[in-house]
Amino acid sequence: MEVNLKHFPQSLADAIGQDPQTRTEGALRLSRHILGVDALALTLVPPFDNKPRLVAHDGYEADVARVYTEEWFGLTPRRIRRHQHDPKRLYPWDRSEFADTPYASETLMPAGYRNGITYPLTSTHGIIFGFIHTNITRLKFETETQEMLRETADQLADAAYVLYERFSTGLTSREREIITYIREGLSNPEIASTLYVSPRTISTHVDHILKKTGSINRSQAAAWAVRHGF
Repeated sequence: MEVNLKHFPQSLADAIGQDPQTRTEGALRLSRHILGVDALALTLVPPFDNKPRLVAHDGYEADVARVYTEEWFGLTPRRIRRHQHDPKRLYPWDRSEFADTPYASETLMPAGYRNGITYPLTSTHGIIFGFIHTNITRLKFETETQEMLRETADQLADAAYVLYERFSTGLTSREREIITYIREGLSNPEIASTLYVSPRTISTHVDHILKKTGSINRSQAAAWAVRHGF
């Protein structure tokens, strides 16, 4: 595995930054270096459709990483039952049926990968909200790497859950735009003037934002926006 260490300081800075997307990406790059694996990807599974969203990856070609957006990698009933039954167990290709799927044979193996693991990210409430995926070009994962992967997933879960909350609100593009103005302290008339719409329209959007973010007032919505990188 080749990891460009000249990017290590930037990855460390990103991993402790304020923006949740940048923080997650930095943490993923650091994790790949620490684990000694060839590629890592992180997907989140919003509750409104249970379909995986690829939010960060390192080491994969873009076309290869997109395999993890396939429905098979979402929260299928079988996957949920398996992880609930034994939440800390890992399933490398050589101990699962995955190596026989077209995802492995048509995308990952042609890219040079010979083994891999998909492991759930679990919230403090016990909810599976995403997955960390890793692949290697060698045939076996060392026991130490597998143990470290569990610990890495727990660490990544903290940063990734903030992104999950961001996805899960279902804010529209206009609402995402408006919440940035709320964060900046603009009033409804000021936002309306900026966006060339009526104050009544902005008021409706703000009501939706408060409901979706679980905020009881604009101050809470502004704090939510800061936490979630808006």
